[in-house]
Formats: sequence, C-alpha cells, structure tokens
Amino acid sequence: QQQQQQQRVVSIDGLDDFLDTIESVVPALAVARNEIDKFQSVSFYPGLGELFRPGSQLVCYPLDGGTPLGCSCVQSWYASSDYNPATKRTKRRFVLVIEFIVSVGDELVFVAMTDVYPEFHDTSRNLPLKDLSHRKLCCSEQQSLEDRSLLDRLQQRGEFYASVATQNHFLQYSPDSFVPIVKGWSSSSSRRRPLSKGGRVMVDVKRGIMEGHLPVPSSSNNNNNNNATSDTVKEAIKLFESSKRTGIPVPFRTCVVVVDDSSSSSDYSRLWMCWPMLVGFSFTARVWGKLLLGLPQQQQQQQQTSSSCGRKKSSGAGNCGYIDFQTRAFDQLVLEEDKKELIRAVARSNNNNNNNNNDN
Repeated sequence: QQQQQQQRVVSIDGLDDFLDTIESVVPALAVARNEIDKFQSVSFYPGLGELFRPGSQLVCYPLDGGTPLGCSCVQSWYASSDYNPATKRTKRRFVLVIEFIVSVGDELVFVAMTDVYPEFHDTSRNLPLKDLSHRKLCCSEQQSLEDRSLLDRLQQRGEFYASVATQNHFLQYSPDSFVPIVKGWSSSSSRRRPLSKGGRVMVDVKRGIMEGHLPVPSSSNNNNNNNATSDTVKEAIKLFESSKRTGIPVPFRTCVVVVDDSSSSSDYSRLWMCWPMLVGFSFTARVWGKLLLGLPQQQQQQQQTSSSCGRKKSSGAGNCGYIDFQTRAFDQLVLEEDKKELIRAVARSNNNNNNNNNDN
C-alpha cells in the first residue's frame, strides 16, 4: 500500500474522452467484456484483447504436477498471418507477451516471452476461459476469494524463492518434491519421477548452472507451449553467462528485492511472478536434481523469520523450507555433566581463537 501511495499519478488531458469515443465507435468491446464477466467465455476478436490487457495478472502451468506460474502481461496485439487462397482469407493471430522472474545464479531478473493464440477454427463461437493457456486473475476489489488466496500464496512462495535462489542454502524437502538428474537417461526413457522420500538439499542455482544443470523440466515431459517457457529460462541463463564473459548488456532488468521498502523501485510486491523450480544437491539421495516449489497450504499463514544478516525471509513453500535444526540435541546427549561442560569449554575456546585470528 505504501508503494502504491508513492507511485506517480500521470494525467493525460482528453484521454477519457478519447476512450469514450472508441467505445461508441466499437460497441463490440463492451459486448466482449460482458461475455467474459457473465458467461466466462471469450471471442477471438476483440475478446482476447479485452481479456489480456497490459498489466493483467495471469497464471499459466508450464511445469508438471499442476504447479502454477504467476506472470504479468507486458503487451498484446493482433497480427496477420498467412493468406489462404482456398478460403480467400488471411488468418489472424493474437500475440501475448508475458514476463516473470527467474534466478540466473547471481541475481533475479525479469524475463519476457511471447505466446501466440491462433485464430479460432470457428470465429463465430466463443471459447471457454478454462480452455486458454493463461488464466487471468481478478485483481479488483470485488475479486474472488479463490484468486485472492492464490495470489497471496504465489507471493509467499515467491518470497521464499527470492531468499534461496541466489548463493547456497540448506533446505529440507517433502516426498515427491525432488526430481533427481541421472546421467545416461535418454529422452525416450520413462518419465522422470520425483523421489518418494523427503530429505535435505543444498540449493545452489549458480553451481548447478556450472555443472550443466538448469532449473527447467525435461523436454520430454512438456508440450510445445511449456517447452517455450523452459526455452526462455534457458536463454536467459545463457545470455547472463555470456554477458559475464563479454560484457555485452543483457536484454532484461534485475529484480530489486528490498523488504519493507516504501520506494517504488522495489519489486518485492511482484515476487508472486517467480519461477517455481530450483536446482540443488540432495544429501539424502546424493545426487543433483530439481526442486519443484509447491504452493503453501491455504490455511498456512505467512510467517517471517529474521536471518543472521537481518534480512527477513519467508518460512518456506508448501513442500520445502528451512531445516528445523534441533538446538537441544547436545542437552539430550547421554554423558556426564562435567564432561559436557568440558566439551563446551573447548568449543568456546576454539571459537574465541578463530575470532581473534580473523581480527588480526
């Protein structure tokens, strides 16, 4: 809310009159909006243009298991395609440009991709909204409780992603969350299944990239649309790595994450658009793999804990989180109390010596 209050208000003289004139000249626009709201269906023209407006909050499903990805509409337009001499018609297509946030190892960046909706086979009939590849979230004050809950859970998962997607972090994951990367598996082999047991993992996207492990699903598991999303992530990582060697600027901007920052330069409120997959090394399975981040449960309230550096971080995603270390394990050690105290004294002395050496 503080960010919204500090955003600049831009006023354009005559804009409202211009929009009213367009509405009067093209009455099909109001008809398309009415069909979307009341009948949950959309026409190709001008329905898709009214549905996917720039700035719209969208959800798509590029990964297995029905894991959603939040994304934002950057721009959209209608374009002409090939001319068909048999029907004497030029097919149209609707071009949708979306953006989301992904880790390239050292930092979080916004990446954009283009998706194309071809003209409907029967242009006289509408298409149900549920059959589209992208679903628009209702972001008005009257938005549904379901969409509001989904957006909150995407934001919570994104905050967790932002806290662990750079550098290395030690996490614990639930069963059916970690997909191992096993060398020698061909693209025609059986579907890669996640491990049926939970465990602990060191998440390190940068090191994974150096080892050739990218946070994208295997191409054999996806359709063409989902492959395009994965290819976008791959290309972003490739360009970022090339930029570090050549110095050529990358065509995407860095995601600035500042917790509780009231300035409009912070992208903290847009973390709901984070990519839901990480790369790490499982200490349980002793293999590199891909960690799929699930959404927090609906009844799970977002909790914030302070790290050693003072930065707040999310308590975790639905199927993984920070390791809950047992801090009283030493007290439960079956050993005489005087020997325990001796061990504590040796540990404290060694710690003090290390601190003195660092100061020197």
